[in-house]
Amino acid sequence: MAYGLHPVRNANGGTLRTNNFCDYKIADDYNTALYRGDPVIVVADGTIAKAIGDEGTESTTTIVGVFWGCDYTPDTGAYSGVPVFDSAWPASQSIQGSYANAMVYDDPNTIFKCQSDQVSTAFTQASVFAGTDFTWVAGNALLKTSGVYVNSDSPGALTDGQLRIVGTAEDDGTWSAAGTAMDILVMIDEGFWVNRPASI
Repeated sequence: MAYGLHPVRNANGGTLRTNNFCDYKIADDYNTALYRGDPVIVVADGTIAKAIGDEGTESTTTIVGVFWGCDYTPDTGAYSGVPVFDSAWPASQSIQGSYANAMVYDDPNTIFKCQSDQVSTAFTQASVFAGTDFTWVAGNALLKTSGVYVNSDSPGALTDGQLRIVGTAEDDGTWSAAGTAMDILVMIDEGFWVNRPASI
């Protein structure tokens, strides 16, 4: 089962510090659910939104990082006025104040683990350092985890792709054949903190 992007280590050789994320904002009533492991973008009002990804259909702007949770205070319902700390953002959640706090892994040197579907064709050792795109699938509302995975059908050229393949994440260091999903290591290649666009 796909689970999105999970941070595992830092490319500069340092140990990945647990909960080493930065605070971003989610707008009150933002109408799309976010789950732990979802890639996110920044938008013009200074908040974050989901990054839409698919093979050949990339996000309209660069990825700022990976959503890891949020905190907010609902202003309606049974928990109105009670602070909530969660690994998911419920779509269209009404809150006290204008913004919820979002925790995002945004270090551009972070290496993430992600599932590759390996459906029609399979990544191999020859795919390392190639670019690839992720596919957006709605997250698991019960487990509150992302449904994002990497589509292995056509790894891109070295300069093409939202993500850069770094290697296999399998314990035995192997690559699975087509038809057997596997875990791979990736870095965000089309990233806000990598390319630093002039504006959003």
